[in-house]
Amino acid sequence: MEWNNGREQKIFNEKTAVQKKQMRKAGMPEEKIEEICTYDRKAHNRNRAFAEQTVSLDAIIEKQGFNDEWGMKPLLEKNMQALSVEMEIDHNSTF
Repeated sequence: MEWNNGREQKIFNEKTAVQKKQMRKAGMPEEKIEEICTYDRKAHNRNRAFAEQTVSLDAIIEKQGFNDEWGMKPLLEKNMQALSVEMEIDHNSTF
């Protein structure tokens, strides 16, 4: 996943401005509006962290595995064992 921070910040700020306007028009107290905006900011930051730490499986297949010199993401390297599967294939089976 790629994260273009400038574009994402712009989209987030525009969305937040529209939501604030709607909430004020509906008569919501200012402290509740700020509480919601704080939650939305935290969710936005979580999404950014997820996007920056996620590596597509296509990139792994392209590189044919994991290696530090390829600059694989730390989260993927940390969970490599959990994401790995070892299969025994019986070529004589009818299935």
